Amino acid sequence: MSPRLGADCTNQLLNFGYKVTTLRATICNTAALSSGLNEIAKGAAVGVCSGALKATGVGIVASGAACLAAVGPAVLQYQELCYYNGGYACLNAWSGGPYVNVYADGPETSDTHQDFIILDNEETGYYELAYVGSEGDSGECIGDYNNNSGLADAGLVACGTASGNQGFGTNMDWGTNDCPSGEAWFYDYHWNGYLGPPDNYVNGSHFYLNKPWPTTGNLCFSVTFDG
Repeated sequence: MSPRLGADCTNQLLNFGYKVTTLRATICNTAALSSGLNEIAKGAAVGVCSGALKATGVGIVASGAACLAAVGPAVLQYQELCYYNGGYACLNAWSGGPYVNVYADGPETSDTHQDFIILDNEETGYYELAYVGSEGDSGECIGDYNNNSGLADAGLVACGTASGNQGFGTNMDWGTNDCPSGEAWFYDYHWNGYLGPPDNYVNGSHFYLNKPWPTTGNLCFSVTFDG
């Protein structure tokens, strides 16, 4: 672990106006242990770190910024999740949400609308995909668009809380089995399906939460960190 990375994490907390308690510093330093691992492992570490900080009262955006700093190599980071099947379909909260659409030009850093983290939400016991970019619905999680339990279109809704208040469709799981090395799938418990783009997707297509696992290919996403 680089001591600098743990300090970068706690400095982010200070920048967002949060006190650095012993527990929060320990969470930051633990996340920094993953700095030399592969992208999926670092993405998982960000999720555990963010969920643990959230449980101490830190907001999701601040938690994400702090934990991204902990895994390195840069203090200010972008974490992007992209599907690829002959063309890119990267998660993007266009204009800051509420829809989560396809960005077809691959990983990019011209704005922060593609910044999502895997959130291991200790308060609900589920994983979520949280939007930590700027504008609009920053700090919300991917779920049923407009919080309509009958819509499988991916949109940004309230993340889970200890009191159980959350948007429909936010409870997820993730894994790497049946995926190429360095990629992961995201399973939505409400829809009993997977996160993915439509067939023949184009720039601006909606992502959906009810995709069946394909008979050929996969619904796996790569995790990209850009400084």
